[in-house]
Amino acid sequence: MIHFLSDLHLAPGDGLTRRFVEYLDGPAREASSVFILGDLFNVWLGDDLSMPEHVASIDALAAATAAGLQIRVMHGNRDFLLGNIFASATGTTLIPDPWIGELAGVRTLLTHGDRYCTQDRGYQAYRAIVRSASVQRAFYGMPQRWRMSVADRLRQRSRDATPMKALDITDVDDKALYAAARTEQVARVIHGHTHRPAIHRVGRGKQIIERYVLEDWRVDTGGSVMTLADDGAIDFIPITPPQLAAA
Repeated sequence: MIHFLSDLHLAPGDGLTRRFVEYLDGPAREASSVFILGDLFNVWLGDDLSMPEHVASIDALAAATAAGLQIRVMHGNRDFLLGNIFASATGTTLIPDPWIGELAGVRTLLTHGDRYCTQDRGYQAYRAIVRSASVQRAFYGMPQRWRMSVADRLRQRSRDATPMKALDITDVDDKALYAAARTEQVARVIHGHTHRPAIHRVGRGKQIIERYVLEDWRVDTGGSVMTLADDGAIDFIPITPPQLAAA
């Protein structure tokens, strides 16, 4: 069985970290592999700066992989600076976006999703800049307090701009995503990012493409993990909100 999750946006002391640790210690151990499709962390300022803030998650990931669980992690728009030190410490494997392969007999495309929000041209320009190797090297070269300041300004700019954009601008562009699916000859797409969980099916006959949008995890409502059994059956594991789990 394979598990898929994304958009946990873990932050120190938010309660969701405990739920993530419990998931790794429990339901995840029944899977053969786990795919985390971006934004595992709400903020990641580099392995040197952010790992000490997420010791519980790092330790839980390391324990799970040491027990034989294969965990593959994709960069999101909030934790694209996850690096080799993180991967080595946790035993996880960083995978490209998009990732393409056969899962339960179906050729599948996995992506965080933001690369296909092509109608948001301002974001795509920003994404191209911050994902470039030269900019990331320069960012790592800054003193830690500068990095924190830059990250705070970028997050505030994003919070101010997003409510002003139409929903279709911040959502995945169907045409761009399905064009990629046809190019890669995949029958299934799984992604997160949009926080709009749904199951879409488009096409006709043998040309139908399935698109699964993963649910984000929230402190007030919890979230879910999508499961894919060896026989192709798809289900969802509910994640209880932290405050209810503690009651």
